[in-house]
Amino acid sequence: MKTPEQWRALAQERQQAVDADPDNGSLQFELAEALFGSGDMAGAQEAYARSVDLGSEHTVQALVQLAGFAAGSGNLEECRARLNQALERNPDYGPAWVNLGFVLLQQGEVQQAVDALARGAELEPHPPVLTRLAVAYLAAGQPDLCAEVSRKALDMDPNFGPAWDTLAVAAYRQGDKAKAREYLAKVEEAGFPPNPELSALLEQEDDT
Repeated sequence: MKTPEQWRALAQERQQAVDADPDNGSLQFELAEALFGSGDMAGAQEAYARSVDLGSEHTVQALVQLAGFAAGSGNLEECRARLNQALERNPDYGPAWVNLGFVLLQQGEVQQAVDALARGAELEPHPPVLTRLAVAYLAAGQPDLCAEVSRKALDMDPNFGPAWDTLAVAAYRQGDKAKAREYLAKVEEAGFPPNPELSALLEQEDDT
């Protein structure tokens, strides 16, 4: 892993390359990546956009990065548009599906979010992605599917706390409060903060 100083040095090298060939989209992308690593977010965003305008083999990745900047500024519509542009170019790019699903969930389009995240999980079957899909299933009122996907994530990484968290919520919604407490304890054992809402609900029931 590079240090910020190393990223800044690399950014200077990439800037020199871009200055020598300003219409090279690949070099613009490499500059953007180096600027991102160095912490220069404004410069990175500008270089990613320039890379997209010029076109290169990295256009899809650049669009996803620009989507992230849009999301960070609260512009979910621009984020969604960028992700859709990326998927038009490469319908099998998993990170774009995953991020699109997350945006759709924030916008309240739950079923579309489930569909996008399910596609993302097919392409990127990793615990964080599966757990996002589990969250979408909870939002869709499908705790059984949430539990199924959470267990798949835990089969891959038994110490992935967020998957224990979604499994705990699913158990609670299925009416199994004992299992919900058991799974919530697993969240803490894995070194993650327990779900505050579920913890509060279980505490209230203990007091009654």
